[in-house]
Amino acid sequence: MDRIAGFYKEILDKLDSYCLVCDSKKRVIFANRALVEDRGGLRDDTTCHELLFYITDECPWCQQQRVLEGRAVQRDIFNPSDTANYSLVVIPVPLENGTTGCLHILNRISEGDLERKKAERYARFLEQIIENAPIMIFGNKNGKICLFNEECQKVTGYSREEVLGKDLFDLFVTEEDMPRVRQHCKLVLSGGFEPGFEFSWRTKSGQLRRIMWNCMLLEDPNGEPIVFGMGVDVTEQRRLEQQFLQAQKMETVGRMAGGLAHDINNFLTAVRTSAELALMDTSDLRNVQANLERILKAVERTSSLTRQLLTFSRKEIIRPEFLDVNEVIEGLFDMLSKLLGEDIRLETILRRDVGTIFADRNQLEQILVNLAVNARDAMPKGGVLQIETDMTRVEGGDFPEKIGLESGEYVIISVSDTGEGIDPKIISYVFDPFFTTKPRGQGTGLGLSTVYSIVKQNGGHISIYSEQGKGTTFKIYWPISHEKDGQQSEASDLERGKLQDLASKGETILVTEDDPIVLETVSSLLESLGYKVFRAKDAQEAIEIAKLYAG
Repeated sequence: MDRIAGFYKEILDKLDSYCLVCDSKKRVIFANRALVEDRGGLRDDTTCHELLFYITDECPWCQQQRVLEGRAVQRDIFNPSDTANYSLVVIPVPLENGTTGCLHILNRISEGDLERKKAERYARFLEQIIENAPIMIFGNKNGKICLFNEECQKVTGYSREEVLGKDLFDLFVTEEDMPRVRQHCKLVLSGGFEPGFEFSWRTKSGQLRRIMWNCMLLEDPNGEPIVFGMGVDVTEQRRLEQQFLQAQKMETVGRMAGGLAHDINNFLTAVRTSAELALMDTSDLRNVQANLERILKAVERTSSLTRQLLTFSRKEIIRPEFLDVNEVIEGLFDMLSKLLGEDIRLETILRRDVGTIFADRNQLEQILVNLAVNARDAMPKGGVLQIETDMTRVEGGDFPEKIGLESGEYVIISVSDTGEGIDPKIISYVFDPFFTTKPRGQGTGLGLSTVYSIVKQNGGHISIYSEQGKGTTFKIYWPISHEKDGQQSEASDLERGKLQDLASKGETILVTEDDPIVLETVSSLLESLGYKVFRAKDAQEAIEIAKLYAG
């Protein structure tokens, strides 16, 4: 004991813990009363690992060098020699000769303490995972945010201190999404689970980020319920998907352009010929009327085709609505027929009482067009494309084709062709983005992946059955939504009514159009219905007329 300060012995001898001091060569130069009484006296060459753990070799967990460099070490240890668990603290201490020694303080851990320490370590481990996870993780307890990890802070711009204890709905949920999110929270609080629930989060800067959540009901350490959510920011993914959708639309529009130009040219030929006949034969009003009726029919068909093409190619925000699937298919019939060409016959078998779905009309039309294009390419020598609608109810444990669907009622949209079929070796890849069997430059490989993406986003499922040499059938299962009163879109008065029903009651109309023929035609029509009409060839002239007109 002549090599360390006397106050070490006085303090350490009063402790019930095992305490020893060793030099840089691990030789014990002091052991306190509790350790000596339990383990016996010291030899000059007794080492720390022999005295503490009954082992002759150096401890595998030894960190003496770190301690000699001035840092303390703490760890829990299982000693196989006496099958006991210990808590070991080693700290650097100055020795009388001016060197640094290591003070070991060893405490035996009871089973209860050991379990508590394990639980604490596991809790810290989970806390680190939650905090550093590359996904958004939040907790909502009694309507207030109680957990908000680092990724949540990065995405939203809020610090943890700014949101803890605040209302989730007030901070992040938009008015548009509020009813859906509240309904989802009720579902989760009742023990339900809806995977991939997606809505917009409002960030601190006011920007909207699209987040896909998986939320579940858990218990906190006090046994109280907490809504635990894990979210992924899919804003960029959705933006890219919209670009893919638009690319698909424009690819299809390009394919259709040739056929539509041919049809429109035929219609315009009919218009021109009928108009010339009407001008030449004014003696018989019946002939004039017949020619004018042919003109109207040709114009109506041309207008219908161009309107469908413009609607399909337009880049729009997704706006779900209650849709009659049969009505959408019937509305696309002419356009799909032109797209397929003269060698492919289009047939429809539409169940009359098929349910209503909640979907974006343009997306549903794009699904049908993409499948039609795929079928057309599979029938280079011609054939039949059949679109059929039906209904089904999915229950748990249904046949494999419906695996992954929630229980409920579904509309089935089947699209079948009599084409070449798909090679079984590649059928599992047909929905992969950019997968295509077409030569380079003749396809993007986005058609079927776009269909798959839209169907899945709407809670549906798509299956495929194909036989080489016989054809392919795609079946789409789309969840039925029971339509609310007054929410189905209605045809406008102009679409339903007759021109005579639009007769003027003394109104004045300002018509602005840069095409002089269209301007004169529309103005003359309105004047024939009794309206007072002002004509303007551009916006500036329209503004000037509006300023001058006092009535």
